[in-house]
Amino acid sequence: MEVLYDPDEKRVVFHSNNISQQIDLLGAIMKNVEFEVKGNILTIKVDLSKTFGTSTSGKSIMVASSMGNQQVAPGIMAGINVYKVKKKDYV
Repeated sequence: MEVLYDPDEKRVVFHSNNISQQIDLLGAIMKNVEFEVKGNILTIKVDLSKTFGTSTSGKSIMVASSMGNQQVAPGIMAGINVYKVKKKDYV
């Protein structure tokens, strides 16, 4: 596992073979998603080859989640959930 601390962005990023987690200094854990702001552009990075379990409803497989809304810039919030529909649910 690799642990990176970015004091400018006030976050800690954990990388391993299975999943990437980003923890901001307020303790919010994001799963397999990273937000990056350069100037006025927000970039969201998700590894679509990874998963971290079934959703609470059991209808989908979670790929990434910001685990609620996260502040990405002063006064600007973003929240994201990325998931796969289970194969049996495809038409």
